[in-house]
Amino acid sequence: MSEFFKVREDQSEDLIYDTPDLPVRVRQGRLSLFDQYAAQCHWHNDFEFLWAVSGPISYFVNGKTVQLEKGMGIFVNSGRLHYGFSDDRADCVFRFVVADPALLMGNTRISSRLLLPLIKGEDYRLLDPEKQADGLILNTLQKIFYLSQQRGPGYELDILGQFSLLTAELCRLQDMDRQILNSKEQDIVKDMVAYIQEHLEEKITLASIAQAGAVCQSKCSSLFRTYLNQSPIQFLQRARVSKGIRLLADDEKSITDIALACGFNSASYFIETFRQATGMTPLAFRKKKRLDNKEI
Repeated sequence: MSEFFKVREDQSEDLIYDTPDLPVRVRQGRLSLFDQYAAQCHWHNDFEFLWAVSGPISYFVNGKTVQLEKGMGIFVNSGRLHYGFSDDRADCVFRFVVADPALLMGNTRISSRLLLPLIKGEDYRLLDPEKQADGLILNTLQKIFYLSQQRGPGYELDILGQFSLLTAELCRLQDMDRQILNSKEQDIVKDMVAYIQEHLEEKITLASIAQAGAVCQSKCSSLFRTYLNQSPIQFLQRARVSKGIRLLADDEKSITDIALACGFNSASYFIETFRQATGMTPLAFRKKKRLDNKEI
């Protein structure tokens, strides 16, 4: 999964497009490839379209969680915090198209009258194949997927044309009167998340997280619940466990050294927290990874 999903310290995705001169990324993946069957919460300025090929997937976008059944999809707007997951660890094969709206911003009229209102509008849109308009978008996404796989002569223009069609459909469907989540609050959350990622090795408290966002502790907790669906301390613990998972790949690092590098004050606390999050101890996890790598 790391081959197409990398997140920077501020939780923005480090996107690598399929070709340098065409800011579009098209892939197929599966949820079981993510640790704990959950992607890391992230954001980017690109439009993201994802649809479930097999199995269900839960999707979190800016404080709300929706369920995608097989065949359903979702459009995630630019700059929104989001991630896919499965609480019961059910697998899901999915496909996604990520594309920079700047592809269509060469014309001032299109930018000001269509794209900018779309970006400022709804955070996401569920795509139900039973609905005619949503079905059209899903069919267009399938065309983009196959065009990116086949790469025939002039496929770049074909993809651009299909992206224009589905963006136009979104503009028609967008409810411009929908209440827009406060963009300032989103920036505060991003600042607090960046602080956590940058100081994982240090002692972090609710007070220090709130200070990073220049808000009170109560507001800090409320913002994390609204936008990330978890408390600040839960987010901190998960970030530390995720770092521990990465460090366990280095066989020369001891469990104690990894615990300290992740901000745990003892190896025993790290082991217990890791076990609760992953269902196994760090040593058992390391051994399993070694076996998995040998089998590849």
